[in-house]
Order: sequence, then structure tokens, then C-alpha cells
Amino acid sequence: MTACLGSMLNGFVLGYSSATLVDLNNTNPETGEHRLASDSAYSSLFGAFVPVGALVGGPVAGWMSDRFGRKIGIMVGGIPYTLGWLFISCANAVPSQGGFIALFELGRILTGFAAGWMSLCVPVYVSEISTAKLKGLFGACQQLFVTLGIFFVEILGTISSYRPDFKYYHVSLVALAIVLVFEALMLITKETPRWLMSHNKPDVAKDVLRFLRGPACNIDKELNGMVEALKKQPQLTFGQTLQEFRHRAVYFPVLLALGLAFFQQFSGINTAIFYATPIFSEAQVSNPTLVASFAVGAVQVVFTLVSVLLVDLTGRKVLLVIGSVVLSLSGVMIGVEFILGHFYCHSNSACRFSPLAIVGLIFYIMAFSIAWGAIPWLMMSELIPQRVRGISSGIVTAFNWSLAAIITGAFKPYSNAVRPWFAWWTFAVFMALSIPFVLLLLPETKGHSLEEIEELFERHHNTKEKEKLVESNYGYVLSSGHMVIVWSFKYENR
Repeated sequence: MTACLGSMLNGFVLGYSSATLVDLNNTNPETGEHRLASDSAYSSLFGAFVPVGALVGGPVAGWMSDRFGRKIGIMVGGIPYTLGWLFISCANAVPSQGGFIALFELGRILTGFAAGWMSLCVPVYVSEISTAKLKGLFGACQQLFVTLGIFFVEILGTISSYRPDFKYYHVSLVALAIVLVFEALMLITKETPRWLMSHNKPDVAKDVLRFLRGPACNIDKELNGMVEALKKQPQLTFGQTLQEFRHRAVYFPVLLALGLAFFQQFSGINTAIFYATPIFSEAQVSNPTLVASFAVGAVQVVFTLVSVLLVDLTGRKVLLVIGSVVLSLSGVMIGVEFILGHFYCHSNSACRFSPLAIVGLIFYIMAFSIAWGAIPWLMMSELIPQRVRGISSGIVTAFNWSLAAIITGAFKPYSNAVRPWFAWWTFAVFMALSIPFVLLLLPETKGHSLEEIEELFERHHNTKEKEKLVESNYGYVLSSGHMVIVWSFKYENR
């Protein structure tokens, strides 16, 4: 749970723009306080700089966590968080407007860098210390903490909207305090047994595993599984690691992780989080700041908790398919709201409240929270083999945040060009396309250890038979030359 506080900090970063943008736009320069004009380029960069920083942070974190350990990797990620929130907190003290903007946006880049860093390190750390049966639950918990961070910062943003003495820089000081507490708690956590085993520290790994599982638990089977898996994975240099991507057992699960990242971002969720208040405002909703705080905060927390409880009961694929269906329908609903707003509300000054906008966005966030919020990060850490986990996780994380940067920056121009309703329908189409991806390509990983999942890909992707349906104790694979489609698998411990 301590490591998941890093995910809570990520939520703070994601929700900060939506929570404080109104205060930043309305701050009065005559009182000596700087502001970001809502129509300025800097206001747009305020949201876009986070994913830009994050796409750099992920790959660096992958190398760091492989080289120095998962725990050290997480703790180092706290440094840019500390500096970033400190810069944002102190930016208002800079006399010139230009200096304020430079320091403020630098703080946003650094917090984005740290968010990308943590979004890689935390899921890997959690997956490597969890048991096979509870891996889904604990993996989804890190997304729950992201939503708690968003909800918390939205509450603080609402307070700043009603209290003139509580400003955006006070909100960043709260974040800075959480970072310092997080770093102190990480000092007493343990390194992951799998990383210790892979770096020739079997005795320490055994002690840590016994501490994590409890003195009454028999850890021999789990420990032997790690040993056997590592026998097949000798220590590799950077060049040798890159050569591993020639093997289908390596590149195919990485491609699956990239596919999950693609559909996660093209659900359009970051557009809703970054610009929740403006979206409600454009939809003619009364008191958009308060409504956004509820929709993006409370709903995400509640339904991410539902995901935590269900992911190891129903499996990953069932939740992803249900989430895709609801997201697609909700995207259509939000698009219809914008059509109604364009052709009716704009000609009627009394039109100030739209139930359809609230229902659409609430269902949208519900579906994302249950499925596409936690599960892609969880499965990324499950699917990628141990021997390439650092570099591959860095690639997937960078890809994820690159898409976030592109979508966040391009949504408004695209929306203006094709009309808002068509922009939201675009997200709906992508969510519909994610359904065959999940059903036809993605294996179910519920209840299986990381070593079992890796062995699945080794067995299936080394087959040389063409156009043949092979049935084994591990499941079913349709192999056609170089392309292997994994339908499902059943792993039996023998």
C-alpha cells in the first residue's frame, strides 16, 4: 500500500489542472498574484506538459528500476515530484510574469516526468510482490489510489473556488507534503524478491518473501518457481536484451501491452480528466466545477473500488469488454448532448442544465474506472517477460503518455474542426474496435503467476506449425506463420 501512494501522487498531477484552472484564470494581478489567461497558449500547455514530461520519465524509470532495484526506482521518482511541486508552489513569488510562467510550467513538466516514472515503477513493484491469486486485486489498487488522488485534488480545487484565501499554490503545497510522507514510508519497505533473485541475492530474496507471505506460509514452491524461471533468463547486456525482441515470446506480449495502452488512451479519458470543468461548462451544466469534482472524483473512486473487488473474480477480459461497450455507448451519448447544445441551447438562454451530459460522463467514467483504468497497467506488468521488463515497460509507458500528450493537445483543435459531437464519437469508435482486440488477441491472466504467464508465451510462440489449431494443457493457439493469435489458456499445476 505504501508504493501505491506514488499512484496517488499521479492522480494529484492528473487532476490538478482541472481543479485549479479556474483559480489560475481568475487570479487578480492587481493583488500581486500572477495568472494564466484562459485564452493564452500557456493555459493550453498547462495540461499538455504533464504527458510530455511523463513520456520521458517512463523509459528512464525502466532502466533505473532494472539496474538499481524496484524500491530505489520508486524512491528516485520522488525527487522530480518534490522539485516540481516546490517550483509550482513558489512560482507566484517570482516578480515578473515571464518568470512565473517559466517556473510554473517547469514544475508541471517535472511533475509529469515523475508521473510517468511512477506509472511504470509502481505497477511493476506491486506485481512482483503480490501472490498469483491476489495479483489482480493489488494491481488494481494502484489505480484506485490514482482516483483517490484525483478526487482529493478536485475537493481542494472546489475549496479554492469558494475561498479567496486558498489558492492554487496552497494546493501544490499539500501535494508536496504528501511526497515527503511517501518518501519517508518508502524507506522502510522491502525490495521485490524477483529482482533480488535476478541479481544473485537468493538469501535476501528468501527472507523478503517470508516477510511478505508471513512466517506460517510455505514459500518453497513460489521460490522454486522463481529459480526455475531465472535459469532460463541469464543476465543480459543491453545489446543482448534488444536481441531478445527477435523472439515472438518477447515481442508478442509487448505488442499486446502496447495495444492495451493504445485503447486506454483512445478511450479519451485524459480529455475528460484534464478538461472536465470546461466540458461541463460547454455542455451548459450549472456549477460545472462542483459537478466535475463529483463526476471525475467520487465516481472514479467508487467504481475503481468495484474493479479492485471484481478483477480476480470475473477476470480481466470480461471487465474490459463490458467497459468497452459502455464507453462506446457513453461516447455516443455525450456526442448527442453536444448536438442538442449546438442546435437548441445556444438559441435558448434559459437552457442551463443538461441531464444527458451528466449521465453520459458519469457512465463514461464508471466504465473506464471498472475496466480500462486499472487493467491495462496491471496486465502490462503481467504480460512482459522478466528479462526485458525494464526496457519494455519503459517503451509501453512512453507510448502511453505520448498518446496522452497527443490526444490532450489535439482534442480541442480536432473538436473545433469536426465539431465536438464527432470528436466524442471518434472515441466511441475506438472503444468498439477494442472489443475484438480483447476477445481475439488477449490471454486471460487471472490466477496465474508471472512465471506461468511467461511460460505460456514461451510454449505457444515457439511453435513452428502453420495453420493448425493446437490443444494442450495450456490452452488454444491459432498459429499462422509468424502471426500467433492467443484465444485463451488454461494453466494446470501438475
